Amino acid sequence: VVEAMRSFTDFEELQACCAVALATLCRDSQKGFEAVCKARGAEAILNLLGRPLPQASDGVALQRGCESLAVLLSSSDGALRLPWDTVSVAVTGAMILLPLEVEVQVAGLWALEEVARRGAAASSAVREAGGLRATVAAMSLQRVPAALMDSGCRLLAAVVLVSDIDEVVAATVPEAAVASLRAATARGPKAKKTAARSVRFACLALQAIAGVGEPVIEKLVAVEAVAAVVEALKSAHVQDSPELQEYCLNVLRSIASAGSGMQALMEAGGIDVGEQDALHADSEGIIQALKDSSTKPENKRFHLCQLTLHLKLGMCSKHGIKHGA
Repeated sequence: VVEAMRSFTDFEELQACCAVALATLCRDSQKGFEAVCKARGAEAILNLLGRPLPQASDGVALQRGCESLAVLLSSSDGALRLPWDTVSVAVTGAMILLPLEVEVQVAGLWALEEVARRGAAASSAVREAGGLRATVAAMSLQRVPAALMDSGCRLLAAVVLVSDIDEVVAATVPEAAVASLRAATARGPKAKKTAARSVRFACLALQAIAGVGEPVIEKLVAVEAVAAVVEALKSAHVQDSPELQEYCLNVLRSIASAGSGMQALMEAGGIDVGEQDALHADSEGIIQALKDSSTKPENKRFHLCQLTLHLKLGMCSKHGIKHGA
């Protein structure tokens, strides 16, 4: 397969088929993975991604190349070592070449996510290659499908964001994640299962972004991230799931670590959104639920998030900060 990729570089469809074959060999087979590595399959895939794009290309080879790379990395269990800067540039370049091809964008985001999960150096390579910018650009397309938004949020959550990210990224990443959460919340009544998955991915991204620190939390406040999370907490498909409520509360807890975030939480009505809402329960009731041996583990995790946020709100009130009417 690798020899065919080297011999017929101008045949895009054949390159795509070979990339699929390599991914199939790797999936669920340690021997297949080892054989692909021995034949330098990863190098063949990177060569595919780095070639000039043929005229009138539909991007199928780039899509399959990114997917194959993602499968190869996910099958390696951390054992595969590649030049992460070269990999990140190749994948990001494929996304930039075909910005309107949704399948290429989704495949590229998957590959970059797998790279970012390989440690700090790999994650840094994704950032330096422009991976975050490419992610925001993909998530900002018109009529973005849920799969693309989910892929973007997964990547944002996987990349270790740092406080010295450039100003453009710091300004646009929060907005993209908030837009994804709002879209997931809106889909809830019609597609409960897929919307629940999207809420989880969006919350993980928002929590990672908030972890950068106060300057970026201020950006989250500016794009009404708190209001978006509170809106999600009000939705029926989130109220029915302690796990999803936990994800939402973790975001609010991270944002509330900064003064501007706590103020935004108060003003968004985060503690007054309804008797069934996660933020409304009194602290004594939460503690009782934590003590109760019959409470399920997932519910206990959720109640622990509640209690932490209640303590933050209590400390805030002691310092004279009031929530809006």
